[in-house]
Amino acid sequence: MGTSSSKTFYPSKYNISAVENEFALLNRQGINVEPGKNSYNISKPKPAGVKGVVYLDTNADKKYTTGEEAPDAHLKLTYTRLDKTQKPVADITTDSTGAYTFTSLMPGEYTLNATKLNSSTGNLDYVTEQTVTLTANKTSWVNISLALAPVSASGFTTYLGENIKDITVTFTPDKTVKNNTAKQGSATSDAIGRYSVKLTPGAYNVSVKKTEGGTIVYTYSEKLSVVLGQGTISYNVYLIKESITVNGTATYNAVGKANMTILFQRDLRIANNTATSKSVMTDKDGRYTIELTPGAYNVSIDQMVNESGINVTYSATTQITLIAGDAPQVLNMVLTRVEEL
Repeated sequence: MGTSSSKTFYPSKYNISAVENEFALLNRQGINVEPGKNSYNISKPKPAGVKGVVYLDTNADKKYTTGEEAPDAHLKLTYTRLDKTQKPVADITTDSTGAYTFTSLMPGEYTLNATKLNSSTGNLDYVTEQTVTLTANKTSWVNISLALAPVSASGFTTYLGENIKDITVTFTPDKTVKNNTAKQGSATSDAIGRYSVKLTPGAYNVSVKKTEGGTIVYTYSEKLSVVLGQGTISYNVYLIKESITVNGTATYNAVGKANMTILFQRDLRIANNTATSKSVMTDKDGRYTIELTPGAYNVSIDQMVNESGINVTYSATTQITLIAGDAPQVLNMVLTRVEEL
């Protein structure tokens, strides 16, 4: 290596690493330092190389076949330093046969990043990243199969112009499309109703089924085509409201009553009633909100509480009929109070 240095060590076992220009000549080699045995020579390894063909696996057999070559693909080679960060080494473009070659490389771990641009959009059509470990005095042959570059899809989950949070949007490959390259994906909208997902080009069925306590609240079902080289796509999800929001207050003497359980029970007297029984508890101010399936309900409160050592029952009854597409309904409950003897 042309230089030498020395340092005093206590007898023990040590790990030694050697680095030149950010390339590791030696990585954590264990050595014993003993009296009379206090030298260790490091030889610079002979160079390595890597070459191969970048190709499009058009017949989906997971190997390179003559005729699948990808000319004008861009390759970026990076070296993995001892601290696991990447050091750029070289950039090349494949020739007319899809071939590439990197020579005179320090042995070690490298990453090959292969991309191919869409000539019309300037976005990526294909991208692949592959790790390879190169050995001293050897040229490794590595063929690289290009994968479809993902497209970034984003938008809002909305209902009647209002962005709705916590909506999971599922992108499922459309099985009716032959040789569909789409892959399953999903994303959940954030606090402002925005979602973002990376999708492989192909044909998708897009769906939403948001439930709350077993009640279907929002749905959505449409088709989406994601095109090679599209790069980004804006896609808003316009939700359909299946349930009806009911809210109100349970009061006694015009004051909201907390922790009252309100039962919404399916009215069995109504033929073909689509209602589904549910319950909800009032908050500290006596307010409540619940999502209900359309139908006819008997609504009731019948709750015993202990107030200053006296058992008291609060009660109220009413009815409500909900029709699909209804706007949010307000249903206030006025309580009666009976002291138990």
